[in-house]
Amino acid sequence: MEADLILRGGTLICMDTQRTVRRADLVVSGGRIAAIEAGARQGARRVIDASGSVILPGFVQCHTRLNRMLFRRSTEAGIAARRERLLRLEAGHDRASAFSSAALGAAELLRGGTTAVLDMGDGTQAEMIFQALDGMGLRGVSGLTLADRRESLPAPLCRPTERAIQEAESLCRRWHNAAGGRLRYGVNVRGPLWCGKVLLSKACQLARAQKLPLSASVAPDRESARELRERYGVSPLRMLLDSGFVGPDTVLGQCDVCRVEELPLLLRNGGSICHCPGEAPICGEGLVSLPEMLSAGVNVALGCDDPVRNPSLDMFEVMRRAIALQEAREGGPATLSAQAVLEMATIGGARALGLAGEIGSLMPGRKADLLVLKLEGGKVGEAGEDVVRRVVFGGSAEQVTHTLVDGRVLLDERRLVDVDWEGLLVEAARESGSLLRRVDGGETA
Repeated sequence: MEADLILRGGTLICMDTQRTVRRADLVVSGGRIAAIEAGARQGARRVIDASGSVILPGFVQCHTRLNRMLFRRSTEAGIAARRERLLRLEAGHDRASAFSSAALGAAELLRGGTTAVLDMGDGTQAEMIFQALDGMGLRGVSGLTLADRRESLPAPLCRPTERAIQEAESLCRRWHNAAGGRLRYGVNVRGPLWCGKVLLSKACQLARAQKLPLSASVAPDRESARELRERYGVSPLRMLLDSGFVGPDTVLGQCDVCRVEELPLLLRNGGSICHCPGEAPICGEGLVSLPEMLSAGVNVALGCDDPVRNPSLDMFEVMRRAIALQEAREGGPATLSAQAVLEMATIGGARALGLAGEIGSLMPGRKADLLVLKLEGGKVGEAGEDVVRRVVFGGSAEQVTHTLVDGRVLLDERRLVDVDWEGLLVEAARESGSLLRRVDGGETA
């Protein structure tokens, strides 16, 4: 039978159990990887010459905020001022600006080889995040950003507890397993600083009753962690643990302020941590020991998080930053390897989303979510070359030539298929201006 697509002659980093790196053809049929073999002889509707390129599983980012793409020029000094500004802007979204923000972010992610995200959604316009993910073809988990502590947030971003859960249930009925299962609803809470214990408990009940992913921002910075400890007398992670929030279905973002001694509690309850190293220089955080987490058995994923703190959505930069932060912490060469961060960016993210049997690795039967990378500097995969190290330290979003989700080519020779990239930029600039006028009369973000 004729295949849909063959990627011919690339160097594959499979991220399978053997961590295979080999030169082969990759055959795609029906949205899945049909075969990986040298010199595939079957016919195909299309053949892409991948010789000299690296083929990787698509990146899986487990903590993104696509609703903030229009804000990323914000330059407020100080944690409190920046937080207040971002929340005001988020509260000012209308349907058009939220869609434009998410569409721009989704397109930029595809251009950098990210094929799946866990996005924290939006406090008022979560529907538009889903519409953007749907239209762009990205695999995604998102949902209403739940919060009920009105004294801590602009009024549009919080709701009475029961209303918040009802709205989440309504969105879940509309979007969970939409687009043939490519989109899933996730129960997202803004974090323990903005959520009461009753809301945290009810969010858990909803997620587990419907078998939905569950996620939270633990503490975006040390100041948030301090505020929470003063208010409740416990750390952010301990509050989530005491609420029954943390379990095997839970992804905890912005967890860098957690103490090492709390890791046994996380291990006992299960769950994944999403490390967001791009934000760390601004927040003064990020020096959590990832090697200690990994050696203890914690599943760790990566994410770019907030585009204000980390303007680039480039997962290659995120991987390198994770290593650099460990070097700074350890005062010398990091014990975090290129192999380890690539695992976090692929199979670690897939595990966090409960999709390790479907994405995050290149194996026959897996979904064809992948990227093709044309590295600078000549041939790839010569005898003795550490291809993984070369990809992590030499790769960039600009070198991604093709991105596939469900076997569909969404980025083709650096061109987004059926998406006007320049038009997205123009629309984003227009919507950003309208948003700023609504919020503060046109002050530059």
